[in-house]
Amino acid sequence: MDASPPNLAAGHGNPPRRRAPWRRISGGLAVVGAALVVPVFFLASDELRGLFYYLGFVSLGLALVVAVMGWVWGRGRTFTFLPCTPWGWSALGTFGLGLALTIVPSSVQTTTLTAGNAVNSVIRLGFFVMFLASVVALWSVRSRAERSVGLVALALAVAVVVPYFLLAAVIEAH
Repeated sequence: MDASPPNLAAGHGNPPRRRAPWRRISGGLAVVGAALVVPVFFLASDELRGLFYYLGFVSLGLALVVAVMGWVWGRGRTFTFLPCTPWGWSALGTFGLGLALTIVPSSVQTTTLTAGNAVNSVIRLGFFVMFLASVVALWSVRSRAERSVGLVALALAVAVVVPYFLLAAVIEAH
């Protein structure tokens, strides 16, 4: 058995593995964001709670952006303006449908309580559809090599904002 190192110049063997700096940056931002959100449950002042919550949200959002962008760049891909895969196009179309479901019913004048409740239900459905579109978009980036800047930005925005509002509802209940 030959114990000599492989000849990397000739294309044999694997190159030495390099640590990706975006993982450390993303992980650090996530830890900072989580550390900033935790005091929200223990502070008495609404102004301080709001400040810590906002800073934690920004830090966690930046962690997600750095992670996705680093993941795409780490695979040697460049970003494009329009989606490149059928899954990317379907995610973009689904996002447009969700956006329409949230904007169009807001312009409908309602005179009864049941009509107002129906409009609110359609708007909630629109937000849910946009969240599903962001899940499909992130899946297409991860599994189908999608690299559209606009689609990634929309997916990250929705994927960060929805948990932000859910956490705000939990905090307000306390």
